[in-house]
Amino acid sequence: MAAARPQNQTQAAPRRILVTNDDGWSAPGIVALREALRRAGHTVVEVAPADDQSGTGAALTLKGTLPVVRPSADQDVWLVGGRPADAAAVGLRSVMAAAPPDLVVSGINSGTTSASRPSTPGPWAPR
Repeated sequence: MAAARPQNQTQAAPRRILVTNDDGWSAPGIVALREALRRAGHTVVEVAPADDQSGTGAALTLKGTLPVVRPSADQDVWLVGGRPADAAAVGLRSVMAAAPPDLVVSGINSGTTSASRPSTPGPWAPR
């Protein structure tokens, strides 16, 4: 028998969520996060580095072009050939520009999350 939900609790409305990380698009943590959010009913778009970029969260690519690849047309997953902040910026400024996310989630990290500046732990993107 399923437990009844208390009357004062309501289910949150589905959100549009951008997920990113610094471990790369196929890291176990981001895959688990993406799938859990989808199972919860949210629209999830993943835009993450093409490969592991741990420790480079605040770095940006300032020259040249960033390769962006969508490995499968049936999933909203995008790989960015750049740093974690590049991936977040591509997600916000290009992939989700027409319908911005309600929330940006970074993780789940496969290692520790640390930074030399506490104000910027892990991936971030300038506005």
